[in-house]
Amino acid sequence: HLVIKPSGDVGIGTTTPTAKLHVNGTMKIGGGSATAISEVTNTSIGCGFSPATISAGATGTCTLSVAGVSAGQNAMVNCQPNSAPAQAMIHSCYISAASQVTLSVQNVGASGLTPPSTWYVTVVKF
Repeated sequence: HLVIKPSGDVGIGTTTPTAKLHVNGTMKIGGGSATAISEVTNTSIGCGFSPATISAGATGTCTLSVAGVSAGQNAMVNCQPNSAPAQAMIHSCYISAASQVTLSVQNVGASGLTPPSTWYVTVVKF
């Protein structure tokens, strides 16, 4: 099924699209043996780091609650802060357990860093 609403929203596999392009089902981008994408989740999440202030050269971590993800899942995860000082470098961002993404930030500056409390997390499932 393909639906184009008067608002310009397009639905593929749904008759009630809620975005400019709403796909209900998997999709492929590219030709040939392109990998099917089953779901894309984008959310804004609050995060309390441990430690709350990261010393110069040190790393702090936090666990984000992201529904529908599980460890070992074939997915790409991206974490971005709503705003971050130049001294904050994302060290890692990965699915660590069911419904959890672990984020690690390194302080590459010369003084203490208080990491941003809000992060945008995108998960692309294959």
